[in-house]
Amino acid sequence: MQPTQRPTVYLGDHTVVTKTLDGHMLYLDTRDRGVTPTILMHGHWERRVSACLARVLRPGMRVVEVGANIGAHTIEIAELVGPTGHVTAFEANPRTADLLRTNLDVNGLLERCEVRAEAASDRTGTITFYALATHQGSCSTIAFDADFLARIGDRATEIQAPCVRVDDVISGRVDVIKVDAEGSEPFVFGGMTETIRRNPAVQILCEFNPSFLRRAERDPREFLQARIAEGFNLRVITPNGAVEPATPDALLSAERGALWGTDHELFLSRQ
Repeated sequence: MQPTQRPTVYLGDHTVVTKTLDGHMLYLDTRDRGVTPTILMHGHWERRVSACLARVLRPGMRVVEVGANIGAHTIEIAELVGPTGHVTAFEANPRTADLLRTNLDVNGLLERCEVRAEAASDRTGTITFYALATHQGSCSTIAFDADFLARIGDRATEIQAPCVRVDDVISGRVDVIKVDAEGSEPFVFGGMTETIRRNPAVQILCEFNPSFLRRAERDPREFLQARIAEGFNLRVITPNGAVEPATPDALLSAERGALWGTDHELFLSRQ
């Protein structure tokens, strides 16, 4: 079999357009050291998450995605839910939200998606968003300390971004929620308690990084226990996209002292 041809074109203004292994076009920021080089070199982003989404999503589903970034997964979600489904995608970084909207548009998926250039939080108003210059997939509403920024060789720009509660802007059925908020997850969940209560069959994919939660002055064990108290079974996504049972003790004992902490991809459902 001949290798898939993936053309890449530099457009100027720190922007490149490429094609993924799945045949989608993606506009990327060349200054980014995380998402951009991974997609350019490998043609995909977080393959285990993509595989899990393919297992879970069906045509007609309604999905909320918090922390959509440039839309690598948003595009996959929109394709899987089809023209009868709908995706609401939150992305607080203005530059990244523009790329997200562009990527949905050029792939013909914008009509089934709503892009909200806002941070999902536990309140409505304005929030300080810390935009990293060269690690754009790790921007957060949680501040970065000077030592961490020096070690990764980056700088953070403070942006006053609008923030909303999911409960205040989402009504009706929600089938799947995906959260990747770089330490802001407790605040995201705090703003969607009614959405979770109203949708007992909802399934949630959520990044869990204990180090990031501690940076947000939140206890990672308490975060997990809160999800269990909401009636969710605690599982993790495996490298092939399947899910397997997990416990708070197992997840926290697996934590390493790495610079970026240890990322787990949680799968939460009440079934």
